[in-house]
Amino acid sequence: MRSKATTYLLLLTVATVWGLIAWKLFSPSASGVAGPAAVPSVATKDVAEDTLSLNYRDPFLSGGRALKPVPPSGPVMHPLPPPPAAKKSVKHNIRYIGRIRRQGVEYSLAEINGDLHTVRPGEQIDNYRLDNIFADSLHFSFDGERIIVKLAK
Repeated sequence: MRSKATTYLLLLTVATVWGLIAWKLFSPSASGVAGPAAVPSVATKDVAEDTLSLNYRDPFLSGGRALKPVPPSGPVMHPLPPPPAAKKSVKHNIRYIGRIRRQGVEYSLAEINGDLHTVRPGEQIDNYRLDNIFADSLHFSFDGERIIVKLAK
């Protein structure tokens, strides 16, 4: 915009255009071109509410043969499988203290049921069998259950 006069001229033009648009939309017109169309009233029949008329022919049975009705059968009973046996929840009292290496053989220091033991993989103490020794955990087996014991801090 170069000058105030140009700005005022453009504002006047915009106001005029929007004024014409508003006048065409909101003024009643005698010619019937603008404005909402009148809706003619239609006489309605008195129809009972919630009626359903099903007196039409079935489109699936036309031109084809009718299906034979299926004889009703008794209820099908499937035996339920027995519920799985609940496992006993055993609180394992094991702590991984650390690991040591003696003469090239790796041992772990584990506290099992309050007693400190040095255990090698494959050894069994109080029905706990040590499977693997890792830097941060021990893997035990107890009655088919896998127990992972993290390093105590």
